Amino acid sequence: MLDHGGDLVAASREYGIQQEQVIAVGFSNGANIAASILLLRPEILTAAVLFRAMVPLVPETMPNLNSKRIWIGAGSNDPIVPASETKQLSELLRAAGADVTIRFFQTGHQLTAEDVDLAREWLTKSVD
Repeated sequence: MLDHGGDLVAASREYGIQQEQVIAVGFSNGANIAASILLLRPEILTAAVLFRAMVPLVPETMPNLNSKRIWIGAGSNDPIVPASETKQLSELLRAAGADVTIRFFQTGHQLTAEDVDLAREWLTKSVD
């Protein structure tokens, strides 16, 4: 099995990126990958912005996400990621201790300017 978390750690060392500055931003499957990293290798990410994410997996052992901040942007009319999936992901991350902000937009699976603007605003405040 590949250890993509190890790849991220090696890349951050190679490029001189401090681990506490690594924030994942993903849309759809990219958001699911970021959520998987949070659940399997939480030490790799400081925070995450997840657009149109669903539950990628349920870990055998819940990670400690107490220091993690996560923003989730969801579409109320998303035909690919139902609201129940988004809520389930939010509950899973909160159960692990994460500080989760979730926003539903009157849209489908597409990314909107409002998504990006509110996520940017949240991210700016979260890194201060």
